Amino acid sequence: MGLTSPFDTTDNMDSTILDSHISEIAISENRATQGPLRYGGFTMDIRTGVTHWRGRVLELSLEERELMGILLRHAGQILSTERFARQLRTEPRLVEVRMTALATRLKQGGISCRPYKASGLGYVLWRN
Repeated sequence: MGLTSPFDTTDNMDSTILDSHISEIAISENRATQGPLRYGGFTMDIRTGVTHWRGRVLELSLEERELMGILLRHAGQILSTERFARQLRTEPRLVEVRMTALATRLKQGGISCRPYKASGLGYVLWRN
């Protein structure tokens, strides 16, 4: 009996998922060399996760910084809950809880650029 490679796509592994994950990693690594992420008044240092809103440092938890990083990398694009779950290595039902908490926190801080739920499609970082 031989060992099967974890990347063996012939044995119940969907190669499109693997290809998608590899592409996301490559995009993330490429962006790491390009400097901070910016969108709608946000600036995020992708090495440290420090996030500013119009020059003011935001006190974000690790989970909130992870969400903001994904949202800023794909600003203005709707991403599915499943894609967020894959990138965060969590369950899709927890994405909604985290996203709602982040949106509420940003709203309470007077920030108009927040994540919004596109019914049945996923989430998008949107400027008001």
